[in-house]
Amino acid sequence: MRLLCPLCQKVISIPDNEAGKAVNCPECKKVFQAPSLFVPEVSAEPVLASPPTRPKSGEKFEFEKTDLGLSRDGLASPNRAASSPAADFGSFRGFSITRQECQWVIRVCLTLAVLLGFFTWVKSAPAGYTAYSQSGWDAFFAGLSVDRVAEEALHNEEALRAKLHTAWWLMPYALALLLAVILSWADLILKEFNLRVPPFVKTLLDQRELVLLLATSLALVFLCLQNVLGWGLESAARTIAWEANTTAQAAATTPEKATLAKILMGKELGSYNIQSTLWFEINLFCILLAIVSSGFLYWLKWHTDRRGFKLGVVLDK
Repeated sequence: MRLLCPLCQKVISIPDNEAGKAVNCPECKKVFQAPSLFVPEVSAEPVLASPPTRPKSGEKFEFEKTDLGLSRDGLASPNRAASSPAADFGSFRGFSITRQECQWVIRVCLTLAVLLGFFTWVKSAPAGYTAYSQSGWDAFFAGLSVDRVAEEALHNEEALRAKLHTAWWLMPYALALLLAVILSWADLILKEFNLRVPPFVKTLLDQRELVLLLATSLALVFLCLQNVLGWGLESAARTIAWEANTTAQAAATTPEKATLAKILMGKELGSYNIQSTLWFEINLFCILLAIVSSGFLYWLKWHTDRRGFKLGVVLDK
């Protein structure tokens, strides 16, 4: 008989005598429970309905409403409420996502997260003009991109480079992201090129849904932690502003002078106008979407009878 494999969603053929047993899929090589063959039951003797009883003499006959809501004259009863699911719940508006589509969402999102690391994540933009900036990988290697026109007016490049340091939380972020990217593409590459892997790698691939969920979640945690602690460019600007007002802070012997020192420091730091960019926010969204998709993929692994899931709303009648 021909059926659809619940694991790889491909049409396969198995012998009829394997129905109802655990079988190996010839496509994905995984074991699943084959459905049983349908055997219709035929009753040996038909059951005849009992004839209706006639009312006694002088007794009033009452017609009962049937399931179809028919009254005595055979017309539909106007007081009968509709019982169809569509009438009870309204219409569904949404979309369905299969296992394969969920896997492709993870692959695309994680690959985009790697590529977005080469775009600007944080910048110094005095008067709205980007003078100094760092991409994600610039922050990891303590690099700095400088606009030469702005540098001629500001002359802050040398001071900023002297205070730059590595964004260390990007190291575990990069490792977790790299592991997630490899796992997301591994099954497709191994199947395409028919490659063999060591036993420990095969064990890891068998649990890739769980590992993907953990790796993407850790990547998001490390990235958010680095964003809270500050990037290299932001920390360098803060250090420069602090050192520029060291004298004022040392002379702050009264609350008024301490407040004045803080104001001067804020003025110095505000002149850099440090801000994150849209590319960083898109990167966060891609990782978050990959986490959600990995969670659904892990859920589908334990519900082999489900081909996917639906997202949407049910509109009222």
